[in-house]
Parts: sequence; structure tokens; C-alpha cells
Amino acid sequence: MIRRGAGRRAGRAGARTARPLTVTPGGERVHLVHLGDRPPAPLTDLAGLLGPAGQDEVVVVVGSSLGDGGVDTLCDELAPALEESRKADIRVLRLVMSAGADEAGGRHSAARLLCERWGLDVLATAGAAVVVPDGSLFSPDLPGAPGGWWHFSTGQVPRRVGSRLPVPDWEPALERVGRETADGHVVEAVPAGLLVRPAQATAPVVHALPYAVPPDPDRPHVLLGAPGVPAEALADVLAALPGRLRRSARLLSLDGQDLIGTGRAVADLIGAETQVAHGIPVITEGAAPGETSVSLRMVGTDGTPSWRPYVESVVCPPVRDGVRPPVRVGAWRAPAGLGGERTVGAEPDALPLDGRWKAAVTPAGLWIGPRSTRPPRAASDRPVAHDVVAVDLGAPRRALDDSLWPHLDALLRDMEPEERERAVVHVHGVLGAKGMDRLRRLAVRHGFSLLAPEQTARATQTHTPDESGPEGEPEPEGSVPAAPVPGVPLATTSAHAPVASPAPDVPHVPDAPDVPDVSSGEPAYATAGVGVGVGVGVGVDTSTSTSTSTSTRENAVRTPVPPPSEESRSRPTPVARPAVPQPSSPQPSAPQTDHERLRASLGPFWERHAKAATQAMTRMPGMRAQDTGGASLAHLAAVHVYLTAVDASELGTAVADDDESTLTLLRCLEWGLRRLPSYRGAVVSTGPGLTTRLTPDLVGTRLDSEVPVRGTAVEATCPAPPADHVLIWSVTGRRTDALVDGEGREILFSRHSGFRVLDVVRRGPATVGLLRELPPHDRSSGTAELSGADTALLERLRTALDLSPAAPAGPS
Repeated sequence: MIRRGAGRRAGRAGARTARPLTVTPGGERVHLVHLGDRPPAPLTDLAGLLGPAGQDEVVVVVGSSLGDGGVDTLCDELAPALEESRKADIRVLRLVMSAGADEAGGRHSAARLLCERWGLDVLATAGAAVVVPDGSLFSPDLPGAPGGWWHFSTGQVPRRVGSRLPVPDWEPALERVGRETADGHVVEAVPAGLLVRPAQATAPVVHALPYAVPPDPDRPHVLLGAPGVPAEALADVLAALPGRLRRSARLLSLDGQDLIGTGRAVADLIGAETQVAHGIPVITEGAAPGETSVSLRMVGTDGTPSWRPYVESVVCPPVRDGVRPPVRVGAWRAPAGLGGERTVGAEPDALPLDGRWKAAVTPAGLWIGPRSTRPPRAASDRPVAHDVVAVDLGAPRRALDDSLWPHLDALLRDMEPEERERAVVHVHGVLGAKGMDRLRRLAVRHGFSLLAPEQTARATQTHTPDESGPEGEPEPEGSVPAAPVPGVPLATTSAHAPVASPAPDVPHVPDAPDVPDVSSGEPAYATAGVGVGVGVGVGVDTSTSTSTSTSTRENAVRTPVPPPSEESRSRPTPVARPAVPQPSSPQPSAPQTDHERLRASLGPFWERHAKAATQAMTRMPGMRAQDTGGASLAHLAAVHVYLTAVDASELGTAVADDDESTLTLLRCLEWGLRRLPSYRGAVVSTGPGLTTRLTPDLVGTRLDSEVPVRGTAVEATCPAPPADHVLIWSVTGRRTDALVDGEGREILFSRHSGFRVLDVVRRGPATVGLLRELPPHDRSSGTAELSGADTALLERLRTALDLSPAAPAGPS
């Protein structure tokens, strides 16, 4: 339960009362002053918060007006209790009484009379006395009604202590922040720090939620007193704080709104990192009577607390050199099923489940997936909600097999009931029919929720430019978006259902090329799985299509395909996608295809890259295979752009931010790679996308890169690089010497390529990973045991380890 703040203001000394004052013990060294024979329940509750008092102090709580006798009557009624306290050598009296230190009009305050009559040091407030739910005390300074706690000592001039008791280390710095620090807003002191509200909004009363948030002794909080407080106002407040407090202060919403976007905007305005809290600190009842604890809880728009977030705060860094770093987790806790020794020293995005799977806490809930990957952006950036605990499963283009379900079962079983009843599952990996059945049964067993079918349909039908087709394949330009899978009650970011009938799985032959040679006229498909189109505008007549009309199928134009070569006869021909009916109305002037958008984004630099692509197609005419509308020129130009004009250090951030021009370039690059000849053999790369994750425990698992991986073909002419690097046995890596002058040594892998870790070794100062490129149709997460093919390729890579070149062509 959450406890509201409770303010008590004493009546005027001349106020009339029909009943005499009564003093009742309220606990150990706690005394309650009230009217009548029994103290009211709210006053008794306050005594429970304030007691027991310390060994050298006594607490007096005044919960009524003083009547005609005023402070003299109060002193007389307290005489027996205070005399007993003086004999017990108690020296400090906390007088919880509104205006207990007020000496307006030249009259003596209750605090002064008690101090002089009993020789005690008295702590009292000049304004309203607020008891915070954690038992601390607060007295606000209001316009025309100064407050604060004052210290009275015999023979000394009273001195102000502060607004809070006990006084946190950060309070003196907050007193320099004025009420008008933020333009158009009022900045007020509250127990937890500062409250920022619009100037026209009504000031909260002491019983309201802002006064119920307990203070954190380590840092102040900046509370948003209304929805929509602008980042500029918050930036003004943080800028007024000294550097140490500015770094530790946290933004906090009282109505449950997600403040990560606001935190980023504030960080940009002040040019420094900004912390954002998820939820508000809440006092919860313990198992034993009188036992309480403070924990962060998500809250609704009315301030009602709900579940306890796993990520308690995040750090929002500012934009630097035009690049926005990702938000990182600050304070966090592990779910109940992942506590103990397993999480000692673990990072929030690497909570181990076993050798294959791990969990990661996210602002919205929890992610579970392969150990070799990170949470997808859809999971890590999911908005925070007070009524939903998001459980994200897997990664795009990665299989979710039966080994995952026991871990999910255990995590859901160990969840707190308030978390489990709010859990909603989102699937990002490839989930088969049996896996879906298991997930449904888990939902029934543990009582968590799944998205409604209409929500799933909307999520699946939303076709963003960077979504993948079957088996993670990028959609061809101009193709019809795939139809949603009917009857699946989960939000999923896995591959869409194919439009055409899928071809059988392509068998993997270790000693045969996995892609046809472009010189034969057959299109290359470096990352192709089943159902991959062979070119833009190529139609297919299929009765299983769910996205094309009967007339479209009847009018589909067939393009003759050259006969397969001898070494590819055993491989089924890729199935094409239906052609898109062209509208009869004139085309709009805006770019309609990826290659048109790429040309528009390059502007005056298009000619330089197009020239290199034209020269490459002149030398190798097979690159023009299945060309439609000049798409091959744009696709090869995209490869040239990537190799010669892309800043690799900023590429990952651009992809994570869904930068449209970057995603257009990468989609065109995927098609351009298919027109280049493949390379089979060892490749060395120092790209951080793979080298930063090299640890011995990853042997047998799968690694993926968010961006295309660049490397250099291994030759016997140069020593190995001194930095960490990987040796990859390439099957579908592409030679780029036709586009750039690299003497045939620079190799480029598709961003959809997967790599299995065969071994991790040390060679001098460098850590070296020995990797095998996986065939396009292999979406497994890997196994701890290496297959016979893995062992054979590992021996080849160990042989090549002594022949690797000095410097790769570039980072991934």
C-alpha cells in the first residue's frame, strides 16, 4: 500500500474547544496530544510512523487545536511525560506541530516555552508539519507562510535546520533553486526534492501525492507535477543544481508517463547525461507487523501503485557529434527467478539461463533470447506501461526451440503475482506451430495475457521499410507485402508468411558452393532462404497466394530462367514473388522504389558511385542478370557507397535509430551483393560487431551482426593483425574487387549472415575467434557440440591462423 503525506496545523491559541487536551502514550517515547479520551485513528497511525523514538529523544505529536489555554495548557498537560524524559537523560524533543516554532506578533512559541521550561533542545517547524510515509518530517516554505524546521536550545538564538528531518546531504544545494527558475512554471520543494508544475496549475495540498514520495538520502528527485511539463523547464531546474547533484538527480513522473523521451531532450539541452526513474518510491508493508520497506513501483495516472519494475532508472546521454548514444540501464534488479549466485557480477543484459539462453531486463519488462545476441530494439525501446509487464522472446530470424520453454516456465512461475497477471508476451524469433502450442499452454498455466487477435493482425500487417521477408530476406523492391499469419494470438516481429508457395529447404553441401555463380546468368542469393524472389517484376502463378487477385495471377508474366549448371542441379530453383500490378494513373514525382530513393538521397554524389557500378558491369556483364528498370545499377552503386563513403563507427547507431536513408542503402546493398561473385575460404575481420563479443563460453553459439561485415581474404603474404580479430570460413561472402581496387582481397558479408563460433583462442596480445559462416537457411541458435562439418572447418581455420593478413579492409 502507498501512504499519503499527513500535515497537521495547530489551531490559534484563542481557539475555543469544548473538551480538554489529553496526552496519550503513542509508543516508546512517543506522546500524542488530542481531544477527548482516545486519540483518533489518523493520529495513532502517525505515531506508528514516528516511533519508536531514538534513545536520546522524545516525540510529541499535537493533533488538535490548543483551546483557550494556548501553549501554557500544552506545557501543563505534557509536564508528567517531559519530567519523566528529563529524568531518563533525554535531551532532544521533536515537536510535530504545525506552527510550533511560529513567534509572529511577539508571542512566545510552543517550542521556546518547552525549551526554557524543561531545558530540552526542541526541533519544531514554523509552518506546516508534514509526516512523510517513511517517518521523516517535512515543512514547506510557501508564499507568505515560511516554514522549515528550527532548533531551539537554552540560551541560544533559534537557528534554521532545513526543510527536512533528518537533513539529507543534498538539501542545502536545493535551497538555491528559486520558485521561478523555470519560465512559466513554479518550482516547489517537496520531501523527495523539487516539484515542477505549470504556473497556472493549482498548488498541491500537503495530503497530495507529491508530499507522499519519501526522500532518497543519496539523491534528489525532480517531480513532474503535471503531464506535458516541457524539457526546457526541466533543463532550467537541472542547470541550477551543482554538478554533483545534477549527475545524480532523477526525473520522476507522478502519473506513470514514460519519461525516456523527455530525459533525452533534457540531456540534449544541458549537454550532460540525465537520469530518469521508472515508477515512484513507495512504502510497502512487510510480513511482520510494523515492518516496512521502500521500493520503486509503477503508477497509473491517478498515482495508484502497481508492479515493481526490473529497470529502476536509465541514463539518457546527449547527442554527441550528431550521433545519439543508446539509453543505458542505471539501477536495476533481477526477476525473482534469476536472483542469487547466478546474477552476481552479471550485467543487466546478460543474466545467464544456461549455455544457450540468457535474460535481460528492459524498461518495459524482460527479454529472453540467445546468449550471442542482444535484445532487439523493439524490446529495449518498448514504452513503459504501469499495467503491462512486457516479456519479449528471441531475436529476428533466430529459431525459438524447445530448450527455451523450461526457462520461460520457471521465470513465470517465480514471478510475483502482480507481475505475472500483467505479463504480455511478444515474439521476435521464428516460432513453429508446436512452439505456439507450448506458449498457449504456458499462458493458461500461469495466467498471463496474450495480445488479442486483432492487435496481432495490425502488428503483422504493418510493413516497415526495414522488415524482412521469409527467412530474414529483405523484401524485393516493388513486391507485394506478405499476408499476416492467421490465428496467431501474439505480437510478432518474425518473418511474414510468404506470398508464393515455398520451395523445399535448400540442403547444405559443405564442399559445394552455396550460391550459383553470377557468370552463368543465374541470380546469386547470398542470404536467400525459401521463397526468395529471383528478380523484380518476375511473376509466378500459384494457387496459394493470399495477396494477389486471380486476374493478377492469370496475367503474370513469366521470365525464362537459364538451365542450372551441373553443380547446382540438385538445388531447387528459387521461387519468385508475384509481380505488382502497375497503376494506370501517372506516377507521382516522389521516389517510389528503393533505388530511386537511394539516388535522391545521394544527390550530386550519385554520379561518382554510379560510374563505378557501370564500369563493374562492363567488365562483368553477368551482373546485369534479371535487371529491371536500372535497379542493378543502383544496387551495385549502393555496394560502392558502403565500401567507400560510409562511416562504420556511426552505422550501428543509424540502424538502431531506424534512419530511413541508411536502411534504404542497406536494402539496396543486399541486392547488390547478390550480383557479385562469391568467395570460399578464410577471411579475417577486426570489425567490433563480432570481436567485442568473443568469450570462450560462446563456442558453438551463433553470432549475428547488425551491419554487413567487412573482411580480407587470407593470403600467405602478411602477418596476423595485433588487435582482436576473427577468422571466418566464408561460403557466401562476396568479392568486391570488381567495384573497388582491392586486388581481390576485400570480402563483404550480408547483414543477414550468421556465424557459428568454433573456437576462441589467444594469439599474442590478441583474442582470435574462429567462425564458420552458416548457410542462409540455418536459423538455429547453435549447440554446444560441434558437428563433423564444424570440426573439419575448424582445422582449416587453425591452418589459416598462421597465414592471416596484417590488416583487414575495414570494420563491420
